[in-house]
Parts: sequence; structure tokens; C-alpha cells
Amino acid sequence: MPVVIGMTATPERFNNLVAGIMYTTHYVVTTADEVRASGLLKDRIVITYPDTINNDMAVLQAAADDWKQKWERWSQYCYEQHYAYGNPIFIAQLLGRMVRTPM
Repeated sequence: MPVVIGMTATPERFNNLVAGIMYTTHYVVTTADEVRASGLLKDRIVITYPDTINNDMAVLQAAADDWKQKWERWSQYCYEQHYAYGNPIFIAQLLGRMVRTPM
């Protein structure tokens, strides 16, 4: 069963997108201080990519490839250390308007 996780500081568009869906929706509201304390909200984020990549989709692909490599290393580390495995997620902030696709 697919899971959609929406994270936003301005939830109106997301709420409009999911309004009327036939699935269960759970909302969790947190403060910026709570998120900052968790380490997820940074005061500064440095984004780098090769100068040869100038297409938005190519940048997204490069980010996904980088995430996949990190995911593979994390999986191996958990296996080697006998840690419980957690399934990491890839989160991307995208520009543009939100489009609802038919199910």
C-alpha cells in the first residue's frame, strides 16, 4: 500500500490536494523549535552539483542517485552492526504548482 508523506510549512495546498480522498489521513503538527531540536531543520543548507548539470530533472536525478548510494551504505552498515533496519525516505523540495494525478 503506498504511503504519501506531506511535509510543509504552508499546508493549505496539500490539504486541498488530499481533500476528499478515500484513504486515512493523519496530521502531525510540530513547531519549528521541535523540528530544529531533532536536527531535521537546518539554519543553513549547502547544495552542490556539477556545473555540467543545468537541467532541473538532471539535478533531481543526481540527488536521487546520491540518496540511493547512501541508502545502500546505510543498509550494509545496519546489517554489519546487527542494528534494526529503518527504511529511509527521500525528501525533495520542488518548485512549481502541485498537480493531482488520477488514481
